[in-house]
This record gives sequence, structure tokens and C-alpha cells, in this order.
Amino acid sequence: MGMAIYAEGHAHNRLGSTFDGVDAPFLRLCRSAPRESLRWGVMQYGDTYFNRAQLERLVEELEALPPDRPVIVEEVLRLARLAIRNAGYLHVIGD
Repeated sequence: MGMAIYAEGHAHNRLGSTFDGVDAPFLRLCRSAPRESLRWGVMQYGDTYFNRAQLERLVEELEALPPDRPVIVEEVLRLARLAIRNAGYLHVIGD
């Protein structure tokens, strides 16, 4: 199990990536999120896309997590901000 996470430009060109390893700390954060959270919508298997408007809210959600959050959160924040700057998407691919 794991997840690949990509920042993509508006034409879905890849701008950056990270991987949520076999212990899947990002997936665990998503699965434990409240139903109204955007994180809750990340699919364990298959593709999840966040557009620019959703990314702004996702960034707020991730920044609100406690400071002892997993390192992967900082990587996802970096990719989300990169996608926002490029009017693109965050693409999460579940395994």
C-alpha cells in the first residue's frame, strides 16, 4: 500500500511529486478526518484530484493540524502550494 502524490499544472503536466510510503501516514490522516473535511475524500484506491479552490481549503486544513504531524504533510503542503501557483491540481493516486 502507498500513495503517489503529484502537483500538476493546468494541462496536467507534472510539477513535483512525493510518495506516502507503505506505512501511509498521509492516508491515515485522511481516513481519520471528519466527513466534512477534504482529506476525508482522498480515495485509498484510485485517483483523487483537488482543483485550485479545493487546494486552498486543503492547505488550511493541513496547516491546522498539530505541529507534531508527519513529515509527509509538509511535502503535501509544498505540492499543493505549487499547484495553486500554477493554477493546477493535486493528484493523489491510491495503490
